[in-house]
Amino acid sequence: MTGSANPFLGPQPYCARERDRFFGREESTRKLAQSILAWPCVLLFGPSGAGKSSLMQAGVIPLLEEKHGFRVVHVGAWLSSHAPLESLVQAMFEDLELGPVPEGMNAPEALDEAVRRAERRSERPVLLLSGPARATPPARACPGANGRAARGTGAAGAQPLPGTPARAAAA
Repeated sequence: MTGSANPFLGPQPYCARERDRFFGREESTRKLAQSILAWPCVLLFGPSGAGKSSLMQAGVIPLLEEKHGFRVVHVGAWLSSHAPLESLVQAMFEDLELGPVPEGMNAPEALDEAVRRAERRSERPVLLLSGPARATPPARACPGANGRAARGTGAAGAQPLPGTPARAAAA
């Protein structure tokens, strides 16, 4: 090899900060981003190791953030040991920087409050991102827009936030 760094990370997914090394997937990135823009719910699926996480983290998410102003909520995996609605509420408050989750509210009320705060904060669209039951290894954590590590990729079902375009993706 000449003096350039090896562009392949091995079994680890590419992150947004490694986009310059993530190439050859431009058409897939464009098509998936267009699907997310066109449909409120998109499911990205494929065999393990096919590059779904890299496609989302180094391709689609940066494109949607930069070209379309998306805000991203990383919900992570829907684990049976965690209540899905509470996980969504926690992720929305953290990733959209909405402050602490209000005490004394049940999960549906807290979700309504998260939506209200998200609408007041910005009209930019929101991508709700869900993914497999694994996390990016800490040594390779891919910080999200607010510094939290991305916990997964993909698109799951979601209702649009009133007044705030919302999209969902799952892998």
